[in-house]
Amino acid sequence: VDGVPVEVPTSARNGWVITARRLFEDGGASVFAGGRGRTASVPAASENARPSGRRRGAAAVVICTPNNPTGAVVPPIELRRIARECARRGAFLIIDRTYAGFEFERPPEPARLSRLPENVILIGSFSKVFAMTGWRVGYIAASAELIEQALKAQDTTIICAPTIGQIAVRAAMKARRGVAPAFLAELRRRRDYVQKRVAAVKGWSSVPAAGGFFTFIRIDGLKDSTAFAFDLLDRAHVLVMPGRIFGGAGEGHIRISFGVADVPRLRTAFDRIGAGR
Repeated sequence: VDGVPVEVPTSARNGWVITARRLFEDGGASVFAGGRGRTASVPAASENARPSGRRRGAAAVVICTPNNPTGAVVPPIELRRIARECARRGAFLIIDRTYAGFEFERPPEPARLSRLPENVILIGSFSKVFAMTGWRVGYIAASAELIEQALKAQDTTIICAPTIGQIAVRAAMKARRGVAPAFLAELRRRRDYVQKRVAAVKGWSSVPAAGGFFTFIRIDGLKDSTAFAFDLLDRAHVLVMPGRIFGGAGEGHIRISFGVADVPRLRTAFDRIGAGR
């Protein structure tokens, strides 16, 4: 759709959390102001401007929380600030909640949203929370105007999710089953173990994940994370993701997933990494 992606780097200093200040006052301001860097052509917006699904040149902020690959969780108060500022500038805010339910320190939230601001779009998936990753059933919540446009794209590409997936999701929702507390506690235990092992490797550092099941590891002096990941796979038979694939700011990092790796398996992986250093 001729969109121009503009990356807004985050920092380990604040847990990789994207903030309104970072988006609108620091380097991210060029996304809307047309100031510097690779920017989209966005018309000036009045205080009361409202994004329209038919408007040319509309801008959008996309936020994934909990985040893959960093494990960052954007606090609700920060999301509200970003949503308000996006509305003021006539921009959409797209919130990706694929890993909803995997927050380790979840703040109390209302059972449901009474009203979604017209410039905010929620997208999510039942794949993670109901442990049906191969079934690919998701959802979108947005204004009626935008949903009307989205249905045109859906109808000409996929029609709908497979019937068996819809039935499975319906059963899971009726049973009110989500991320089991015991599994969340297990993920926290894996996260803490990874943190301990990373701290023991010279030149490695990471921020404890606030959600999801990933740890984003900085490696001092690393210039080619892709080559490093392939070398680790060949030498230690340990699979990690190179930070480069997550954007320019990800270079110098690797991502470790502990979603299916329990502590004994993680111990084996780190022992292999240490043996080859």
